[in-house]
This record gives sequence, structure tokens and C-alpha cells, in this order.
Amino acid sequence: MLSISQTDPASLKGSYEYSYKDETGSFTIHRRFGQNKSGEYILKKELRSPFSSKYLERFTSISNSKRFNEKTNYLYPRVSEAIFWLDKKRHKSLLKIDGKSLQVVSVIGSKVYRKVSEVLDNKRVHCFFSQLVECVATTNFFEISSKKNLGTMNLNVIWDGFPFFNEQYLNQSVSPVQSGRMAFVEQSKGMWKYQLEVDDQILFYFLDNKFRLKNFYWVAKGISQERENL
Repeated sequence: MLSISQTDPASLKGSYEYSYKDETGSFTIHRRFGQNKSGEYILKKELRSPFSSKYLERFTSISNSKRFNEKTNYLYPRVSEAIFWLDKKRHKSLLKIDGKSLQVVSVIGSKVYRKVSEVLDNKRVHCFFSQLVECVATTNFFEISSKKNLGTMNLNVIWDGFPFFNEQYLNQSVSPVQSGRMAFVEQSKGMWKYQLEVDDQILFYFLDNKFRLKNFYWVAKGISQERENL
């Protein structure tokens, strides 16, 4: 279900490498996004140390194009798998959405760590955090707000990687869903700057002229992610 082996490399909208820094050191992120033969939108992201070929974090998420209203489409989250190597142990999160039902099963080693079930409210657009830029871009919010030099968009962030991602980076690990707001900030150095407000945090996104992720900054956590290739 989470394989990307059928993804056509020619259909990838973005296959990029990023330099990533946080309070623990410097790393490399390999990020690919595209469609498989079934038309599903797939993202694969790996975080690696420059001193090892083994990944430290790996995200795979799958979404489908869905109509929110008569004027708006978005990438509706369906399923994700996230793997973290923490304290030399494999931590795995599996998230699945079926209709309004969201289920997460997390495993450490071979033992189930936690199970979470929630009922989604479809009054807002839902976006995987790992696919946030592509999901919001599909709604045309970036294109419209960049022309007006203003605009905000309310949405629900689905934390693929829950609960391990939340335990590391956020103030809570209670829910895999949180309300957020994406806002236009400015055009800066040939890039479009936006900010996401979620969980009392502000995250900055810098997009290129095709609204693809160029740089990402999470100042409060000391995180920077900058694209290395054009």
C-alpha cells in the first residue's frame, strides 16, 4: 500500500535535495513527490546523516485529489508511514484515513506503542504535514494570494509521524489533527514567503516561482531546511 515502486519518475513534480540543520547537527533530506499509475499523489522523504548511508527518518504519504467545494480541489490524505530511529530503536507510525475515520497505530521495535482513533470534521481542508505545500498549492491559494499580496487559509494539519514527530517537535502528542492557518507574508529575494501557524508555533515556508518548496524555517526549534539543487 505504501510502495512507490510504480511511481513514474517522469511524472515527478519535484525531486530535490535539501540541507537540513537542527540543534543536533547537520543532515541531508531527499524529497520526491509525484503520481503513481493509479493517479495517487505520493511523497517520499528521507533524512540522512552525512556520515552514514542509513536513513534516520523516512516518510511516505499518499493522497488523492478531492473536491472541497465548487471552486477548490486539494490533496486529501489517505495513508502514511513514518519511521524514526530513536535511541537505536525503530519507531514506526502507520496512519490511515477512511471517510471521516482516522486511525494511527504506532510501534516501537516489535511492540505496539499506541493506537489512536478519531472522527474527522470535513468542514476544513485536511493536509498531510509532509505534503503541506503541494496540498495548499492544489487549492490555488498560493497563486491567488501572491497576486493580491495578501491572504490567509484555514486548514487542518494531519501529522503523519504521530505520535513520535509530535513528541520530538511539538507541545502535544494527544491528537494527530490540529487546526492551522497559512498566511501570505511577502515576496523576498525572488521567493514567496508564507507562514503556518499551528500548535502555538510559527513555521516559515519559502516557495519558488512555481510554488514548490525552496526553504523551510522553524525558528523556535532551530530548524532550517534549504534546497540545494534548482
